[in-house]
Amino acid sequence: QYALKDSRITVIHQANQGVSAARNTGLACADGDAVTFVDSDDTIDADMYEILVDLLQDADVSICGYKKIYFDGSHKEILGIGEKLVMDGMEASCCVLEGNHFTGSPWAKLYRKQLFADIRFDATLKINEDILMNVEVFQKCSRVAFWDVCKYNYFERTQSATRVTNRMKIKRDCVDAAQKMLTIFRGTELEGVCAGRLRYALIDLYREWLFYSPPSTKRERNSIHQHYLLATKKCSSRNLRTSINYRFMRHFPWFYVKVYRLYQKLHKQDNDI
Repeated sequence: QYALKDSRITVIHQANQGVSAARNTGLACADGDAVTFVDSDDTIDADMYEILVDLLQDADVSICGYKKIYFDGSHKEILGIGEKLVMDGMEASCCVLEGNHFTGSPWAKLYRKQLFADIRFDATLKINEDILMNVEVFQKCSRVAFWDVCKYNYFERTQSATRVTNRMKIKRDCVDAAQKMLTIFRGTELEGVCAGRLRYALIDLYREWLFYSPPSTKRERNSIHQHYLLATKKCSSRNLRTSINYRFMRHFPWFYVKVYRLYQKLHKQDNDI
């Protein structure tokens, strides 16, 4: 209906292949100078693109902040302090990898289309494919502009029950994405950050085995352990808390499961960046 009203709108139909395949189709069909993404269940403020286009005049990517809208209609600005930053591609990658200033999601951003000449979303990943895409794009940027005004409205999603196979797929994808990011930043100042992400992803995968897999998977847990040790050797700095957590998990697995489930009940996390 909108396409009939406005010739600038093009509607593309394809079989459901996941969000990455949809975004990649959009990238292949885009013929403008800039590219942006909006999730179908979110909204944007009327002046968001006015701000992002203005920022893009002297940058390769422009970014703004966002509001998180909860089920009860309340909202939270993330962070909304009005700070303006200009950084290079490595600094922008660091922000995404460490969770500073802005998210690794593609929304609330405006990209010069030429950056996607040889970059697409990894459709094999169900999670962290957006972070992987962004760090690949940022490596081609000389300037990334960020203005922390909240113009994108992210609506809280309903958390549906997830089958064990899907949970394991997500955890494995986190490991795969972390390994790819470590390859990208090998030999740079961000190698340690990426090695840390890989260690954490392996711990999370190992924890998932303990929670949802039968004892017969011990061989696979040992394989995860070997990958963890390899990731640790790649980085000289090792987080003591992470190391203690992992050792407790490995040597006292079933006791760890009980303690961690209690911890989950007492500490509900709300990761906004």
